[in-house]
Amino acid sequence: MSEIFVIDHSTTTDEAAGHSGGRSGKGGDILYRWGNSQVYRAGDASDQKLFAQHDATWIEPGLVGAGNIMVFNNGQGRPDGRYSSVDVIVPPIDESGHYTLIPGSAYGPKEADWIYTDENKPDFFSQNISGAQRLPNGNTLICSGTVGTIFEVSPAKRIVWKYIYPDSGRGPGPGAFGPGMGMPPMDGPGMLGPGRQLGPRMRGNMRRGSNDRRRPGMGGPPPMDGPPGGPGLGTPIFRAYRYGPDYPGLVGKDLTPGKPIGQ
Repeated sequence: MSEIFVIDHSTTTDEAAGHSGGRSGKGGDILYRWGNSQVYRAGDASDQKLFAQHDATWIEPGLVGAGNIMVFNNGQGRPDGRYSSVDVIVPPIDESGHYTLIPGSAYGPKEADWIYTDENKPDFFSQNISGAQRLPNGNTLICSGTVGTIFEVSPAKRIVWKYIYPDSGRGPGPGAFGPGMGMPPMDGPGMLGPGRQLGPRMRGNMRRGSNDRRRPGMGGPPPMDGPPGGPGLGTPIFRAYRYGPDYPGLVGKDLTPGKPIGQ
């Protein structure tokens, strides 16, 4: 659906089935949503901002942009071309800490507050997986998962270092799950490779997901057609996070750098 949602996890099961209860007082209702307002009939295709996104997180307290939402916007089906971006949005919150919405309109903001893309946009594209993390120094760590690349950018969007994870030979390498998809290849209706049949319910869901266009914005993202892993590209990485040397889990561990992976 190319949206992110905020819900209230403080509700009981009964409260979540209704419209009251929990810290928000709204039960199981969606508190906030953003990225594709045509799905809830408050916009059209020109208003869509997210395209098969991953890893939506609040920027943690004490960091630049704390409380804003950062998301890896993969970019499948962008009308202006195939490229990814990292978007930071400032959700509309009132003095009581509630998300605001003008009746009959879409949730704001209209545009992201900060967007990272490559100068040549198609050079930064990860069709699926991936993520981003705001760092204590104000920079942003980005994992372009499909192509196995981790890099850090400054607030001015300058790359300060980059690492491409090679095929180490110790696990699934590029193309192990099909052409850069990170999933088993589909070789026929309801199939996950030769002889691996999906159940009827799954087949039905997949067909509806790809063909049902009765509601605007519904029907799932377009087919994943990004670059596979291969020469010049790294082994796919699901996600990456920075852990400083003072991280409690590293106490007593030998952090002496070793040989590069694969050697």
